[in-house]
Amino acid sequence: MSIASLAFGPASSLFFAFLIAQAAYAQVPSSAQHASPGAVFATDGPAGSGDRAQDATAEESAKQEESVLTNPFAEQSRERMEALAEELHRIADEFGPDAVVLQTKLLVKSLAAGALGPTEVKVVGPTTYDGRSYLLIAVATGILFDEAEGSPESRADYLWRRIAAPVLDGMGSFNMDPGGLQLELGFGVQDMAGLGLKRLDASEPSAPATVTMNFDARSLSQLLVGATGLAELRRLARARYGAHSLENWGSR
Repeated sequence: MSIASLAFGPASSLFFAFLIAQAAYAQVPSSAQHASPGAVFATDGPAGSGDRAQDATAEESAKQEESVLTNPFAEQSRERMEALAEELHRIADEFGPDAVVLQTKLLVKSLAAGALGPTEVKVVGPTTYDGRSYLLIAVATGILFDEAEGSPESRADYLWRRIAAPVLDGMGSFNMDPGGLQLELGFGVQDMAGLGLKRLDASEPSAPATVTMNFDARSLSQLLVGATGLAELRRLARARYGAHSLENWGSR
């Protein structure tokens, strides 16, 4: 089984992420598109106010788009986007249209959460945990944490608040097969003091780590109708830091 992935290097802008996400979104059947592309691929950028901010944003986007279209590599980029869109269409056919929606939302939210290294989101396919079936989506967030600060619980909390929670809360459906979702959020832990660093640096060594969360189909369905809130969904996620269960994380 092939795996479709969306990937960006640390220097990629959210604008380019938005372009590829739109190509992916265009492949999702209209019945699964519950909002405009701008809403589906929203980021956590600085908020503006009033018409002036909106006009400035539109003007900047137009300039960036013109730059892309006049770039000598634009045709190559367009071909890459078309090939990616075809693969994402296959993923939508195989695992359901919301597998693609989740993939693109997770990409944009990871970039917006402060990714310093490469960011990649893969729809891996079906997996099982404690006898239940889930669709596994693996996210290399590109985020780094200082080894001397925080804890496994605080890092999991950050990934929940900045990536997982807003993505799940923004879904209008969970039309995917299997109906449960397993998120693997990968990141790095860096020994800044040992490396003599003044700031986190993706070009320097870091230890890989993963936080895994499971959301069964029933809980996701209840979230959609308001019967379950994000706090309860977090409690039920049975989060793990590597192979170790985060016992007290869900009660925060």
